Amino acid sequence: MRDDVATQAVGIAVYEARPRIVMCGHPHIEKPYTIYRYEYGALYVRVDSSRRHRAYLILTSNGRLEIQRDQVILGEQGL
Repeated sequence: MRDDVATQAVGIAVYEARPRIVMCGHPHIEKPYTIYRYEYGALYVRVDSSRRHRAYLILTSNGRLEIQRDQVILGEQGL
């Protein structure tokens, strides 16, 4: 996550709303995904579904998030 005005504004909104998970996509970072847990427990997940990385997110029936590409798990995280 960047340390700029826009990111700080989103951080404040997330902090005030206190969601369990925040999901977004943005294709301008080298990795196919980013997972970050805020200190109060909210999970931030960014997945790059562009043609470059072709990643996607799956919420499994047992409450885990999986980031996959071509049915291969690239990363996972429990809620």
